[in-house]
Amino acid sequence: MLIVLFSGITLHTGLLLLHCQNRIKHDNQPWRGGSYPDIGEAAFGRGGRVMVGVVLYAELFCCLCLFLILLGTNLHRQIPEIQVNTAMAYAGGGMIPLVLLRDMSILSYLSMCGIIATLGLCFMVVFAGLSGQVDGPSVITHPEPTRLFRGTFPLSFGLIGFCFSGHAVFPSVYKSMREPDRVPVMLYMSYALVTLAYCSTAAVGYLHYGQEVKQQVTMSFQPGMGTTVVTWLIVVNGVTKFVLTLAPLAMGVEEIVEGCVQRPWLQWTVGSGLRIATVGLAYMVASKVTFFAYVASFIGALMSMLVSVIFPALCYLRLFREEIGTAARVWNWLVVLTGVVAAAGGTYAAVAGVAGA
Repeated sequence: MLIVLFSGITLHTGLLLLHCQNRIKHDNQPWRGGSYPDIGEAAFGRGGRVMVGVVLYAELFCCLCLFLILLGTNLHRQIPEIQVNTAMAYAGGGMIPLVLLRDMSILSYLSMCGIIATLGLCFMVVFAGLSGQVDGPSVITHPEPTRLFRGTFPLSFGLIGFCFSGHAVFPSVYKSMREPDRVPVMLYMSYALVTLAYCSTAAVGYLHYGQEVKQQVTMSFQPGMGTTVVTWLIVVNGVTKFVLTLAPLAMGVEEIVEGCVQRPWLQWTVGSGLRIATVGLAYMVASKVTFFAYVASFIGALMSMLVSVIFPALCYLRLFREEIGTAARVWNWLVVLTGVVAAAGGTYAAVAGVAGA
């Protein structure tokens, strides 16, 4: 139910971002209409731009740490002789050549690899649960007992929020599309497919493994060929997500460097050094907090709720304050309130979980 609820809310806020971008894209000022921070500046001035930018870059960096944890834990599972922190270091070092890529067309191929890996992962989890031929009986005939864990329930706010945290790139994708008028249709189709994948994977995974399910459902798989395939799919997915997440963060920093350094070769050298340093800093943070579920919940609760729920609704209310009716105003303030409550509860639960662990 929470997956469907947050899917509907974030679909609504994604459409709100598009309305905001359409509102400002015809402005004569050259910066308007290009990115999420542009929308923040149009709605709330320079302070809005700074706030949105800080949250966006913080979210991207936290995601880098999360993907390193994901890679480290899964590589450790495949090669137990390598400790998690060591596996994270190997993964970070191995991704440096990909991190230095500037060609977005090559990165698009990496994105396709990530999509294929995600679909393969969902298929393996659903197949294992329904077929009963991998590591236990089918959930259709022998579902495991399940229950609601009230003590850790707020963690789900952040975990589900993290699943719908793509709003940071919505304006940029909208601007780069050949047929931007078709973006709403693309959003509806994407959300329908993603929600179906999330719900089926979550339901089948929980019914198949019950209360003993691990924080990563694939960690509950029994050793075998299927488990090996799934684990390497996760590794491939983690690599692609890491590289694609670092790209906008690095480009934002490199824009600042370009204003200070004039020679192209020096710009490339400094930019590359900053990218490598970002990988190293992400490893330093990830090696200190290796709890995947808590880190994902923290990012989803604090960062993603701001980016995907609260900011879009507030920007829309500000930009269209003289045009929207009472019903729309009340509905969007309810969206903001929902985001604030979920962010507060999820962040507290995540921080408390890390402290306890």
